Amino acid sequence: PAPGVACAAATGGAAPAPGGSGSGSALGMLQPAATVPIDRLRYQARLIFDEVDVHGSGQLSLEQLRAYFDYSTERFGEVPTLKERYEAEVAAAEARPGSSTGFEPFVQLVRDQLRAIDRCRGWAERQ
Repeated sequence: PAPGVACAAATGGAAPAPGGSGSGSALGMLQPAATVPIDRLRYQARLIFDEVDVHGSGQLSLEQLRAYFDYSTERFGEVPTLKERYEAEVAAAEARPGSSTGFEPFVQLVRDQLRAIDRCRGWAERQ
């Protein structure tokens, strides 16, 4: 990475699946046609989104979005391309009515963030 740019990723445990008790007894009763795969990243993004959305409006204000960016930078370090991605999301939010970001754009932001961290980690390991 460029001087002054850290390329670090924190590790963390995955959140349990919604409604999962770990016993497995109820799962045996499910029919294969009734099961839907759980998108873990989407579930975890919902937990983060709901935590940052302190007013419960279903939208992140620019202030809340910046608070998430600050948290991410503190947690993962400065990752190349993420600052530009964050700035693009702020610009998109500013263009929306109410200058906010909904859940779907937030999920995409988290996906992009993880891809950038993975690429950064791969680059660092090859050095």
